[in-house]
Amino acid sequence: MSYFNLAALDAASLNRDPYDYLVVPDFLTVEGLAAANRDYPEISTAGNKDLEALHYGPGFRALIEELNALAIHEDLTYRHRWTPGQMMVWDNRCVQHRATEYDPATQRRVIRRCTVLGEAPK
Repeated sequence: MSYFNLAALDAASLNRDPYDYLVVPDFLTVEGLAAANRDYPEISTAGNKDLEALHYGPGFRALIEELNALAIHEDLTYRHRWTPGQMMVWDNRCVQHRATEYDPATQRRVIRRCTVLGEAPK
C-alpha cells in the first residue's frame, strides 16, 4: 500500500510566480492522510526538531519512510570527500543536503551562508 498518489504528482503543474512551487491535490491517499493525522507527533515548542526525538506512531513512520524512499536514490546521491581549502555551493531550493558524521575533536567544520537577492532567473 502506498501513502502517496504519484500520478497526482506527475500531473501537477510547476508554478513560477513569485517563485517555483508545486501544489499537488490528492498527493496523500486517504490511507496516508488518516495515518498522518492519527500518528502525527505532538510538537509543543517551536524550533527545529530531530525526527527521532519526536514521539509518533507507526503510520507516521511508514509515511516518512515511504517519502524518503521516493526522494533519496543512490544514483542521484553525491558524496564529497573534503580536502583543506575547499568550498561547496548549492541551491537550497533544489537540493537536499546533510552533513555526514565527523569527529569535531579532529576535524574542523566551518559553515557560512550566502543569500542572493534579486530577480529569479528566467
